[in-house]
Amino acid sequence: MYCAAYLDVRKGLKTTVSLYAEREVVKIQDLPNIDDVLEELDLAEELVNTFAVRAKRYWMGWGPVGVPMILAIEAWAEGQLQYLRWLRARVLEL
Repeated sequence: MYCAAYLDVRKGLKTTVSLYAEREVVKIQDLPNIDDVLEELDLAEELVNTFAVRAKRYWMGWGPVGVPMILAIEAWAEGQLQYLRWLRARVLEL
């Protein structure tokens, strides 16, 4: 098996890296499957919606004092969802 040696400047140590380890690095850096990316975007959208619903429910308990926070949460959630829709459109263009 091929091994490469290099000097770790920070520690001043000589380190050996096998060809197998180099292959693993390349494997990790492969592009993800588009279906996996879309699934993650679905999850992110679900998280935004869940957080917004629960946060608004909390602030509703404060009565009229919580109304500004509820409006802020709605605006934040809409911005996040627009960004996720934009990302989804870019992924589907690939």
